[in-house]
Amino acid sequence: MNITLITDIRKITLTSFDYNIIRSISKDTILLQVEGDLTKPSNRGIVITDTEQGIRLWSQKGYPVIAYSHGKNAQEELMGTPWLILSLTALSEEYLTEVWCRFYKIPLEILHTERCYLRELSMKDLPDLLRLDADQPPESPGRFFKGEPGTEEEYLSSYIRCQYPFFAYGLYGVYKKETGEFLGIAGFYLPDDHDGKEKNSSDGWLKVSFGEKNSHARGNDSLEIGYAVKKSVRRKGYAKEWIRALVDHAQKNMQIHHIIARIPVENKASVAAAISAGGTLLVL
Repeated sequence: MNITLITDIRKITLTSFDYNIIRSISKDTILLQVEGDLTKPSNRGIVITDTEQGIRLWSQKGYPVIAYSHGKNAQEELMGTPWLILSLTALSEEYLTEVWCRFYKIPLEILHTERCYLRELSMKDLPDLLRLDADQPPESPGRFFKGEPGTEEEYLSSYIRCQYPFFAYGLYGVYKKETGEFLGIAGFYLPDDHDGKEKNSSDGWLKVSFGEKNSHARGNDSLEIGYAVKKSVRRKGYAKEWIRALVDHAQKNMQIHHIIARIPVENKASVAAAISAGGTLLVL
């Protein structure tokens, strides 16, 4: 994606297979045409505007709107949309795709492995998640639903609405490339010891580490990786494949260089998968 950096929003030139400016709507607003499938919403565009009026107008018309704050519109509060950029360099294909998918509630695809793809969960995954949990012991860390208040449907809806947009990571559904078959879940969450209380082997847990914690990093520099493989497709190397891809994704794209996996001592297959994926078994 090529963007010419010109202060006047009317003179932006952008060319891409997926996104093209089709017209200048007004002196302060442009419309990016979105091509391809992306579930085919009726409004095929993303609006970029640098005024409050533009945000209100195009939000009411049902378009996703990105606010653009720059040196010449400091008087504008630019409220009314969750998306705001401070530089046109932010208009990457990845960013625009995320805006589009968040607005239309389309689960984002996260990555591909040799045999699978991982994407954000959707409400359509509820039956598969319930079956996945039914195949595991009640206290298994691989269960998606862990006895939270309310129904499983309510919890999944809340998870989708809050986890991905605010944290930019979470547990993802894993699907077979050839058929779209649901194979399990895999992804990230905050380590159990982020509050200073760490599980250890005496409590029945083992810890496998990937990468090294950055002692100079501000805030949290570690994530915990979790995964659960559907019973009918276990022992086919899927967990190892997912772990490798997720660790690589975290280190290259999320700037998270320390990943840990906490695994029950008795789950020898999961421990072996994590170690074979490049992890180091730590003595707690």
